[in-house]
Amino acid sequence: MGILGRLSRLIKSNVNDVIDSMQDPAKEIDQMIRDMEDSARQARTEVAQSLAGEKLQLKRVESLTAEAGTWEEHAMRAVQAGDDALAKEALRRKAEKDADRLAAEKALQEQRVYVDQLTAGLKTLDARLKDVKARQGTLRQKARANKSGGSTSAKTLVCTAIGMSPAKNSPASTSSWKAMATSPGNFPRTPRWLTTMNIWKTIPRFGTI
Repeated sequence: MGILGRLSRLIKSNVNDVIDSMQDPAKEIDQMIRDMEDSARQARTEVAQSLAGEKLQLKRVESLTAEAGTWEEHAMRAVQAGDDALAKEALRRKAEKDADRLAAEKALQEQRVYVDQLTAGLKTLDARLKDVKARQGTLRQKARANKSGGSTSAKTLVCTAIGMSPAKNSPASTSSWKAMATSPGNFPRTPRWLTTMNIWKTIPRFGTI
């Protein structure tokens, strides 16, 4: 893929979609920024080389234009001298230079379009890179949230319900969790009215005398 294609891909890509698919946000966001910086450096080098090529192509157009004019003068002098053969040869050479000049002008126009596209792409990429760097910390947090979010464990739900902090992979929190689970006093008591009802259910019921 050429540098212009890489710039187009980076510019059109949705940063949020890229972040959502990251497995290791901390490393991958840094790598994304390095890739953008590398593409920007390559684009600047390409712009400088293309501008130099544009100048060379412009000089070629000017040179071919001058040469065609010279052969036209030769043809006119040959006609004045009555040398038809020399006049025809001079006109043939002039036609060749004119054809080369047209080809050079076309190449120059294509070169200018390429430089304009490359410069515009580089400008847009620089703005995108600046924005990503400014939001680097926020983007990391978003990526981590996307990676860790989505499901809540039963332990977390119960801990939240009873006011206990569900710390991860902590021996202290594990022992506290086990103690909490095995201690009846840590769970809500059965309402007195419900206990009374249960007791009444156990008493045999006798018929009315």
